[in-house]
Amino acid sequence: METLALVIFLSGLTVALVSGPVWLFGRRQKVLPPAPNPGLIQSPEPTGPPGNFSPAMIGALLTSEVERRDFYLVFVDLAVRGYLQLKPMTDNDWQLTRSQKVGRGLTDFETTLLASLGHPGSKITLSDLVSNHGDQLRHGRTELRRAVTRAGWFSHHPINQRRLIPWAAIGGAVLLVRLIALAIALVMGFSVSPWQGLSGAALLIASGILLVSLGKHRHWLTTTGSQTRSQIERYRQWLQDLEPHEITLPKSQTFFDNNITAAFACQLEASFGATFETVISRFTNWGKPLSLTTDWLEVAEVGLTERLDLVNHFLNQASQLSDQGQESPTS
Repeated sequence: METLALVIFLSGLTVALVSGPVWLFGRRQKVLPPAPNPGLIQSPEPTGPPGNFSPAMIGALLTSEVERRDFYLVFVDLAVRGYLQLKPMTDNDWQLTRSQKVGRGLTDFETTLLASLGHPGSKITLSDLVSNHGDQLRHGRTELRRAVTRAGWFSHHPINQRRLIPWAAIGGAVLLVRLIALAIALVMGFSVSPWQGLSGAALLIASGILLVSLGKHRHWLTTTGSQTRSQIERYRQWLQDLEPHEITLPKSQTFFDNNITAAFACQLEASFGATFETVISRFTNWGKPLSLTTDWLEVAEVGLTERLDLVNHFLNQASQLSDQGQESPTS
C-alpha cells in the first residue's frame, strides 16, 4: 500500500511539473479580442471588400483553414481581373485560357497559379491542370497559406490548428485519474499515513484543472485577426442587406466586378446575383438597359444567375477532382 501511495504521489508530481510550464506557455500566447468601441460615432458602412488581401483569404480567416474551394477561387479572382477566361465544356470539364495581360503586382500564389496555365494565350483543361500540374498547385496553396500567416491573423499557423494538442481532453483524463487516485488514497488512509496518496491526488486535480482551463481560454486570433474578422463580418452583413437602389447605372459594372469574388468567398453569391437581377430588370423597365458583362466567363448568352451557377460548378468540379486524389494540396 505504501508503494502504491508513493506511485500516486510521484505521478501527481510529474504531471504537475509538466502541466505547469505548458499552462504558462499557453497563457502567454493568449490573445484577447479587442475591446468594442464605446464611442457614439460609428465607422461608415463598407462599400467593398475589406483590406488589401485576396478574397481567397477570407475563408481562411472565417474557418481557420484554406479550403479547396477557397484555393480555386483564386482562379476566378484572376479571371475577373482579366488574367484568364473560364469556359465550360460539354464533357463536364472546363477550359482555362490565359490572357495576354501581364501579371504585374500579383501575390506569390497568384503568380504561381497563373504560371501553371502556361504562357500567355495558352489553353488548358481543368482536369489536365489538376492531374498534370499538381506540384505547381500544391506550391500555390502553400504560398496562399504563407500569405495568411504573414497577415498576422493567427497566433499559430491556421492550417495546423486542428493538429494542436487537445488540452481540455487531456485535462479531463487527468481529472478522471485523480478521482481514482483520491479514492485509493482515502481507502489507504485507514491503515497508513495518507499524505503521499492525498498529495499526489491533489497535484493531479490541480494539473487537470490547469489543462482544462488552457483548452477553454485559448484564443487563436490575434488582435489584428480579430479586427479583420470583424470587418469581414460587417462586409458580409452589408452584402447580405444590399438593396437594388444602392447600385447606380454608371457604376454597376465596376461595383459587380469589385465584389463578385468576395461574394463567392462569403457564400453570398446567390443573394448578390439576385440583387443584380433586380437592378437589371429595373433599368430595363426604365428604358435604360443594363448590359452586365462577364467577359471572363465564356458562355452563351444566359442570365446572371445561370452564369454564377456555372462559376459554382467550376469551383465544385475543381474541388471534386482534388478529392479524387489527382491533386493533393493538403500535403
